[in-house]
Amino acid sequence: MPVWEFKDFADITYNARRITPKHNRSVSISVDDTNLYINDNAFPATAGATGQIMQCGGTGMSWVDLPFGGETGIQGTTGAFGGPPGSTGLRGPTGLDGAYAAMGVTGAQGLQGVTGLQGITGLRGLTGLRGTLGPVGSQGVTGIQGSSGLQGVTGMRGTASYTGMINIIVDAGGALLTPGIKGQIVIPVTSQVYKYNIFGSTGGYARFDISRTNYSTYPGATLMHYNETGAVLNGTVKNRDTDITNWANRSMSAEDIVIFNLVSVTGMHRLSLNIGYSII
Repeated sequence: MPVWEFKDFADITYNARRITPKHNRSVSISVDDTNLYINDNAFPATAGATGQIMQCGGTGMSWVDLPFGGETGIQGTTGAFGGPPGSTGLRGPTGLDGAYAAMGVTGAQGLQGVTGLQGITGLRGLTGLRGTLGPVGSQGVTGIQGSSGLQGVTGMRGTASYTGMINIIVDAGGALLTPGIKGQIVIPVTSQVYKYNIFGSTGGYARFDISRTNYSTYPGATLMHYNETGAVLNGTVKNRDTDITNWANRSMSAEDIVIFNLVSVTGMHRLSLNIGYSII
């Protein structure tokens, strides 16, 4: 917009009410006590709003708003009780953390990796059909309990795991043997006889009677076998009996005395008798 100076106007007199530019006589500006006149047209017709300015354009003068706000006026005096509190201003950005003096600057923490997707659970197989249960049969009637049978006779005791031998040796030193008591043995444990072996120096005849007693009744004694069925050697050099359960009394108590009596012998110089027993 051109700026006019007083030198651009003609015939300007002191206290003049009308001015005309030198270079354009068809334009004039004049004033009176009420209006401003552009080419004798009163303007503006009405007062502008507060803060507007008057602008001259191709269509004449008009009131327009400033493209920016006007300056803030001087703050008035605070009232007796003060004005209402102003709005809280926007919060400024947070400042950077200062470095730790003792520990040094902390490095930036790395980003956590993304968790992988969980695999899809496989489909569950179909459950087979359950068979139908058959009807449960009725429980049978419990029979009457029979009477307990009589206890059987206790069998004979078998041969014990520990066995022993009683050995009697009769030797005439080259002469012929004669009858008589040839030995007396004290039994250490309770036992019973179960076999015998008899051996001669030559073939002939010999018989031992075997009897038993205890210390209080000695020398009286009782045969352990029946008469003339003791240990016998008859015309041979050896004889044995592995089952003498037919003897009258095979048992022997601890501390019993067993007596060996050679009741008959012919044509022999030496005899050996072995009695086997088992502990009971």
